[in-house]
Amino acid sequence: YYVADSNSYIANAYDKMYESMITYDDNPMQIEFPITIKELLISICKKLDWKYEFQNFVNYDKIIYKDLFSNQGLTYRDILDQISQVIVGNILFDENDILKIKYIDKKSENDIIINEYDLKNTNVDIKEKYGPVNSLIVTTNDNVVLNDLNDEQSIKDNGKTIIKFNDNNILL
Repeated sequence: YYVADSNSYIANAYDKMYESMITYDDNPMQIEFPITIKELLISICKKLDWKYEFQNFVNYDKIIYKDLFSNQGLTYRDILDQISQVIVGNILFDENDILKIKYIDKKSENDIIINEYDLKNTNVDIKEKYGPVNSLIVTTNDNVVLNDLNDEQSIKDNGKTIIKFNDNNILL
């Protein structure tokens, strides 16, 4: 839609992930626990009739012993977000609508090309690269720290780079 004040247009765009915005409690999967992260992800894909393509990935064999998602007000999208945090990767669709898991590594970071348009676009914020992640914090919604892991040598060598996961049922 057109925004006269800024003489611009705003477009709301959704990818196939929009289909996962179904409340888990209203339409739960018929799965048995314990279940691995990989099995859970495959079950979600089958539930939503999604094609998927992935092998083993980080924490694919982590076991969930009981239903952590019922009566939480979660959508399948929320569960996918939590899985993404546990596998420390991106869950996304490719151009053929196939669900895949992607990791950002040094090779892919170096392959990023910034062209003239990007440099002139005021919506692009190019910042300094950060060092290796060397601090992990797991918290609840009340910001109660449940786990705080630090690699002190890496912090000393590279400065502190934190990843914080809040209210991840799988990690709690």
